[in-house]
Amino acid sequence: MTLADRATIDARFDGDRIEVALPRDRTVEWARGDAVTLPADDPVATQATRVLVEKDFTCIDPRGGDDQSDLFPNPKARAS
Repeated sequence: MTLADRATIDARFDGDRIEVALPRDRTVEWARGDAVTLPADDPVATQATRVLVEKDFTCIDPRGGDDQSDLFPNPKARAS
């Protein structure tokens, strides 16, 4: 996934992987806010490919061995 100076979300196949380009300003606003999803509100959503980016939250009940250091805080977790 890359951030780009663009207005829309774009996805394409490149060999054996999917490349997704996200609009920088919209993505930064989404990451800092409370919204969970970053939907594609542009023409890519009307084509055969639909893109929906979601935040990955920490587990409420952590499992042993899982590295959750780069996940969003879970909004349903109780405050300590």
